[in-house]
Amino acid sequence: MRRWIGGLIVLLGGMVLAAPALPATKGDPQAGKAIYTRLCAPCHGESGKGDGPAAANLPDKPQDFTDASALGKATDQDLFNVIKNGGAVVGKSKFMVPFGSKLSDADIRNLVSYIRTFSKSRSR
Repeated sequence: MRRWIGGLIVLLGGMVLAAPALPATKGDPQAGKAIYTRLCAPCHGESGKGDGPAAANLPDKPQDFTDASALGKATDQDLFNVIKNGGAVVGKSKFMVPFGSKLSDADIRNLVSYIRTFSKSRSR
């Protein structure tokens, strides 16, 4: 019995290690607002409509975060992955640069929480 339980623990441990890292907790939207203003607003706009001053120079329009139908289809993990790894890695615009080297996972969770405030879409 001990051998069986030990094998099960090893098996389950391997499954946990193989699973993608998910944000463990919800972020703080107030902390995310400062990050958004500094890094995201130039393209996505202060009000999240994808109309920031840099957006006019991009071939792909930045995501409109006020569009609840579009944002409602994205999970928090989807948003986290785009922010951390960039758009091209997840099949989005290559002009969405990765911020994983500039932001901690906690910062990205805070940013996702703030982005959700632009529309009535809920976290998933």
